[in-house]
Formats: sequence, C-alpha cells, structure tokens
Amino acid sequence: MLKLLSKALGAPQASPVTNDPFGRFVIVSFYTAGGYYEEKAKELKAQCDRFGLEHEIAKITIKPNENWADICRRKVRFYHKMLHKHKCAIMWLDVDSKLQADIGTLHQGHFDMAAFMRNFKYLPQFNPGSFARTFHPGYLLFRYTPRTIQFLDDCLEIDRTHEGPFTDDYILEEALRTTSAQMRLMILSPDDLQRPIEPEKEGALFRHGNSGNVNEYKGKVKQHIPRILEPATQKRVLMEAVQALARQGRRNAIVVMMKRILQVDPADFESYVKLLDMLRRFDSPKELAAELAYGRKSKVLAPYAIRFEMMRALEDGAWEKADALFEEIKQTGHQKMINFGHSRLFRFSLDRRAQALNIPDSDRVSLFWWEEPFPGNLGDIINPYIVEKLTGTPPKYGPRGKGMCAIGSIIKFAKTDVPVWGSGSPHAEGVLAADADYRAVRGPLTRDLVLKNGGKCAKVYGDAAWFLPILHPAAQKKTHKTGLILHYTHEDAPLNVGSDVRRIDIRRLGYDQIEAFLDEVTSCERIISTSLHGVIIAQAYGIPAVLATASNSALQVHGDGIKFDDYFLSVGIKQKIRPVDLSPMEDIDAIPAEDFLLAKQKINLTKLLDVAPFDALPELREKAAAFDAD
Repeated sequence: MLKLLSKALGAPQASPVTNDPFGRFVIVSFYTAGGYYEEKAKELKAQCDRFGLEHEIAKITIKPNENWADICRRKVRFYHKMLHKHKCAIMWLDVDSKLQADIGTLHQGHFDMAAFMRNFKYLPQFNPGSFARTFHPGYLLFRYTPRTIQFLDDCLEIDRTHEGPFTDDYILEEALRTTSAQMRLMILSPDDLQRPIEPEKEGALFRHGNSGNVNEYKGKVKQHIPRILEPATQKRVLMEAVQALARQGRRNAIVVMMKRILQVDPADFESYVKLLDMLRRFDSPKELAAELAYGRKSKVLAPYAIRFEMMRALEDGAWEKADALFEEIKQTGHQKMINFGHSRLFRFSLDRRAQALNIPDSDRVSLFWWEEPFPGNLGDIINPYIVEKLTGTPPKYGPRGKGMCAIGSIIKFAKTDVPVWGSGSPHAEGVLAADADYRAVRGPLTRDLVLKNGGKCAKVYGDAAWFLPILHPAAQKKTHKTGLILHYTHEDAPLNVGSDVRRIDIRRLGYDQIEAFLDEVTSCERIISTSLHGVIIAQAYGIPAVLATASNSALQVHGDGIKFDDYFLSVGIKQKIRPVDLSPMEDIDAIPAEDFLLAKQKINLTKLLDVAPFDALPELREKAAAFDAD
C-alpha cells in the first residue's frame, strides 16, 4: 500500500513542544461556501468519519479582490495554524480529493513530512532536473517535530517577504530549496493514488480530484523553472562541451560556446574573462575588440573588461594608458577590481622604474612574493622594497616556482634551483623540493623540514625584515606607549582597544606606505601584534613586542603555529611563546610589561648578505656590519 522510498533511521525524534503520539492524527483542509467545493467538503468529512479519522475541514470566506491564486496561497498559513493548534501529525488534503482507504496509521514513522513526487512519479523514475517543482501540494503530511515547525516557519517567511503573485506551490518549492531544516522525508508511492484517467487501482489510498484553475494561471503567477534550465545547470553542460571542444582543438566552436554561456548568464564575469583570454590567445583582435565593447556596456562586466585592457597595457609597457584605465576602474566603484588594480600597478611599477633607469631584466633579481589579499599585505610587499634598497635595482616579479623565495611562509613554492633566502614553512610537516637552492631559512624548524625532505641547508637563519632598521631609520619621537598590529584575518574581530593604543594597519601597498608603517611602529614604546611580521619588525628595531591572537575572530592565521616558534628560536627565545588572547580583555593595554619581549640575539645581517643570491651595495654591507657590531 505504501512504499517508503526514503526511510528515516534512529530513535523517534522528540518535539521541543510536546510528544508526537502516533495515536493522534488530524486531516485538515478548507473550502469556500456554496457550490462544488462545499459539496466536496461534506463528502470528505463523511469519508473521514467513516474511517474514524479526526478532522478539521474549515469554511473560509473569500476576501474582496481575492482570486484563486490568493486562496491557494492561504493554504500554507492554514496548515501552519493547524499544526500548532493540534500539536500532532496533520495531513492537508485538497478538499476535492477522496479517501478510498483508512490512512489512520499513515503518520506512524520517524519522519517529518510525507508527500507525493511531482506528477505522482515513482522516485527512481523522477528526474528532478526536468521539473520546476518537487512535490505535489495536494497531499502533505506534517508530523509535529522541530524540523517541520522550522520548515513551516520558513514557508510563512517566504509568504510574507516575497513579492508578486504566487500560490502555495511556489512557497513550498522555495522553502524546500532554501530551508536549513533538513527534514526526514517519506515519499508516497504512485500506487497510493487513483487518478481519474487511470483504471481502478486496488489498494489506492486516495482518489485525486482535478479541479482548480492551474492552467488558467500559468504564466500569471510566479513559478520556479526546471533545474535543468537554471543558468548554473546550463553553464555546467556548456562548460563540459567547451572542454570536449578544447580536446578536439576546435577554437571557433569554443568561442561560440563561451558566448552562449554569456547569453545564459550575462553577469557571469568568470566566463567573460575566460572568453577574453581565449580571444587573445587565438589572436582574434576584431572579436576581442567587440567583446570588450560589449563588456563595457554591462555594469557587471565593465570592471573586468577595463581590467583586461589595463593588464594588456601594463604588459606592453604602455604606462600612461594603464594609469588612465585604472582611473576608469576606480570610477566603477568595484572595490575588488580597485584593489586588484592597485596590486598590479605596484608590481609593474618595478618594471616601469627599471625601464626609466635603462636596467635590463637580466640585471634584476627575480623575486616571488605573495600578493593577496589585495591590494597588499605589509609582510609580503616588503620583499621588493628590501631587495631594491639592498641592491639599488628594482627586482622583477617572478612567478611562483621561478622567483626567489625570501620573506614570508612561501618556502613550499621553491622548485629546482630556485633560491630560498630567509623564508619559512607555515606547517611542521610538508613536502619541499629537495633540489631548491636553500641559502638561508627563517629558523631551525624550517631547516629541519628541508633536511627531512632531502635538501641541503646551512645553519643560516633570519627573516630579511631585519634589514629594515638599516634601510629606514626609526622615528625620532615616541608618540604612543602601545601600538596594535592585527593580522588581516583579525581586522574585524570585536576588541576593546583603548583610545591610547595606536592602531597600525598592516594592509599596505607601495614603498611610501611601507615607510609610513615603519614610522608608526617605531613611534610606539611597545607593540602588540597578532601578525608575525609585526613582532619581527618591532624586535628588529629594538622595540619589545608581545605575540597575540583574537580567538573571537571569524578567521584565523594560516598554519599550525610553527612559523612563530621558528622565528623565536632564530632570535634566541627558546621558551614556548603562547599568544595572548585579546578577545576577552577589557583593556588590551593592561598586558603586563614582562610579556613584551626583545630578541635575545639579533639576526646576523652580514651572514645573510654573504649567502644572498645577489650583490648588495657596498654602503649597505657597511651598515649591516655596523648593525651586527652594535
């Protein structure tokens, strides 16, 4: 009689309001006065009485200007009301349906909701992608459980907040697609229903009534579309086709398919950028120009079209054109693109400066640094600053696996023969290239990992941020007792920062901002930092620092903490340093003075320069020696 195609497991689910006794079950429905529906309501009541089923089949009054769709929409509010009124399992039946058998035990089971699949399909033969809706709304059994209550609350919220004409069908499907109530579902079998067009079916529980105005209201009320027609599904199918065409080398067909993806979803900026890149690689200047013009007309795609043009200008060395295009990006107000543009202009400013000085690429250090989060993070962008100050020559950006790895937890990106000069690992375990050129590492723990992976590394330790004091002098005057530096993952943490504490933003880009950061740090008597480089830079300048964290931050610093231990060991601090949690503090400036640490031994700058894969300026070597001797 009933096929359980989705059977819940485990013990009965207790309701937070009351128990849901299997013995009580109420049939609910409503009807409008007079005519066909009132007659059907009488029949349904009689059928319930015949089988001894408790029921509440209510007469409703049609409000002025209320149409068929509005009445259908009221169903959701009605069975929500009935569930809370009876506090037991209820089953909504469209009033023109007919009970053909006793369903008094239908509610027994550990599930939340029971229903027929759309068009009364058998579940294994039901293709959810082909249907706009999942369930038939005329037969809905709700047990009085927490998940059911939440689901129906979500239905009422959709009814309240969504605009436009729609019926119970729309509400039910929208709730199913969006609710967080992961209901246990019992699927009723097609054999449980006798439809008017079908021959007599032995064992059917219901005879389906087929009245209503569904066809009349098609296209007039809000409805979902089949999932197979949703943009995300179509794009996935089209991208599969693109990959197949790529394997066949059919360039023109790929372009046609990518354009079709943009027709399906005109706001798909990722596919748009891929299309631009394809047209550039395929050397199709006319088509590329046409797509750029198309993108510029779209509010969504315009920032990406302009970014594409800016990147081409930067690669071509058309500096003034790139500057002008960046101004256009800023006018779009697209902050993500603005931040990206700032980052790329900074990277190419090194090429711009080298070109102005007539310095060939062969004389420049190939250097990799981490550029995200855009526009820039001080612990990463000090890489080119320090190398340029030490050599007098702007370095060039080297892609990961090709450029020297210096400052930061980027040692894993070093490949065959790539120099490593002071970088470290964020994890105690990891795979490193045995044949990278390990000149120096951040600390002994990173060296141990290099040796474990079969590499060779001398006992030369030190983060190159220790060169900053000889490259930029400390501020002449102390203006604040305490400075606070938060890792970018902690920027939004709710902390009690007193007015006397100087907030020092680590999100910087450009040499002028690096030096402004250094001035702010050195104007403080002590530093609290959740960023490793906040601690490193403070100690390099001889300023005591305390390592901190913010446990109430939604994001946390990447890694397992080895990088902090690694650094502290490199400056002679052997005891385990546990970060101070700023989250529960009422006043972070109240951290005891003894928690603020100085380096017990300085990083030897001369040794670092001796193993550097570049030649430092003579005057900088002299400053390094003086720093070591002081």
